[in-house]
Amino acid sequence: VINKNQLSELVDKLYSMDIEQIKNLNGIQAERAEVISGGALCLLSIINKIGVNEITVSERDNLEGYLMVKAEIR
Repeated sequence: VINKNQLSELVDKLYSMDIEQIKNLNGIQAERAEVISGGALCLLSIINKIGVNEITVSERDNLEGYLMVKAEIR
């Protein structure tokens, strides 16, 4: 779970770094270093638009989440 304030701080941090610094962060795949800042900003925009204060991030993919919702598994 990440809240809006944490995500906002992460966006600011990522945008203050160059690509090489981002590549060296723990948990960031090097091939995503060029797009991770934009992805985080996009997620922050979605959170702001839908009016929630936090979001749960999962390692599972979207199809699994869709199937869980359809099957009413939570």
